Amino acid sequence: MREAPFLTHMGPLAITAKGSETLALAQQAGQLKATGVEVFNFTVGEPDGPPPAPVIAAAHRAIDQGYHKYTPADGLSLLKEAIATWHHEVYGASDVAPENIVVTAGAKQAISEVLLIILKSGEEVILPRPCWVSYPTMVRIANGEPVYADADPAQGYRLSLESVRAAVSPRTAALLINSPSNPTGAVMDRETVLGLCDLAEQENIWILSDDIYGSLVYDDVDWAVPGMFPQYRDRTISIHGVSKGFAMTGWRIGWLVAPEHLAKSVGRLQSQFTSNANAVAQVAAATALTHPESKLAMLALRERLRLRRNLMVDLLNQVEGIHAERSPGAFYCFADVQGLMERSGSATDYELCQRLIKEAHVVAVPGSAFGQDGRLRFSFATDEDTIRRGMEAVARFSDSFR
Repeated sequence: MREAPFLTHMGPLAITAKGSETLALAQQAGQLKATGVEVFNFTVGEPDGPPPAPVIAAAHRAIDQGYHKYTPADGLSLLKEAIATWHHEVYGASDVAPENIVVTAGAKQAISEVLLIILKSGEEVILPRPCWVSYPTMVRIANGEPVYADADPAQGYRLSLESVRAAVSPRTAALLINSPSNPTGAVMDRETVLGLCDLAEQENIWILSDDIYGSLVYDDVDWAVPGMFPQYRDRTISIHGVSKGFAMTGWRIGWLVAPEHLAKSVGRLQSQFTSNANAVAQVAAATALTHPESKLAMLALRERLRLRRNLMVDLLNQVEGIHAERSPGAFYCFADVQGLMERSGSATDYELCQRLIKEAHVVAVPGSAFGQDGRLRFSFATDEDTIRRGMEAVARFSDSFR
């Protein structure tokens, strides 16, 4: 008997394209919750509240005003102008113009399209490790090879210039950085960023900067991104969006800022893939970036997250076998759980993660998903009551092994 075509006529991506571990665990949490069990879900990275009120009002107006049709594939002019102004205000990037911008269906699409445009088969992209779960698969989908520059836990997971330099080879096409980082919350300081940009200049490689958490930097730390430095604009691709800072994850609006010739290439590619991002969401995103009340809401969100970070870290450090540091950005605690693994007889962080789900109904993401075993990532982008009771459940789990 001949095998059905769907079993034999598939390309390599059918096997090699991995699903997101974060979303898989969130789904597992949802399935458990559907059985009536109270679940403390610290997996998916999204703020728990709604977008700012002016954003929602703008979406209603856009519907009433007839934003029901296609827009230009690379985005509405009103949004691209708002993005350019926002980059001027936030990064001091006065040379960014609408022609440098492509609006995408989330920052994830922007990164994927850029990699498809800039990579030749077999070329390498240097990634920090630990890194967001999707980066390696995105590189492989674009026929590239991920290569890793390890960030030192003893240095707060800050990526060093030396680590990146050691990863450069004749096949290197790009360096992808993420500051603040998912999963660690680490940020890069001005000196490091300038050093990495100089290295990219010397090696003639692209520097792709995922700045999606850039609105969520705490405690006045020294933080910079390549998009702040116009002297490197011809090799810098900045990625951003409204998902994290404005609590708009489901609206799916991101963008890239790149040299005009590259932005045009990405726009052409997008016209063949998805066409434009959602028209109504584009109008709403423009309001998020420009309305004074939206900007105040973003600052208020940042302060709430800072306090929740402090609470979660304090409670995690009261659990036998866990150590956590206050991350300077994003909304994650990347906790060292090696002691709890040993205490509970868990051979891997994934095994510990599964036991926490089954025995404590607490859902976190194993560090091994990000390339760092012996850690769990907890999102503190949830309410304080959930944080308190969830951390109490973790403590009871640990105490059961006395």
